[in-house]
Amino acid sequence: MTQQPVTAVHLTAQATRIVTTELRTADHTTETGGILLGHHTHDIVTVHYAGTPGVQVLL
Repeated sequence: MTQQPVTAVHLTAQATRIVTTELRTADHTTETGGILLGHHTHDIVTVHYAGTPGVQVLL
């Protein structure tokens, strides 16, 4: 299978809510470490789930 470059990333409404909440509440000095899960079709990635930081996130 030939890999294609990603030209667009789409987030579902649920993933967008999690990401924006993390951006609003983060102190922006550390990595939050949340996982992004989704699928890749042709040149588009769709993120269906965005996780929050784990319990061992570095602060």
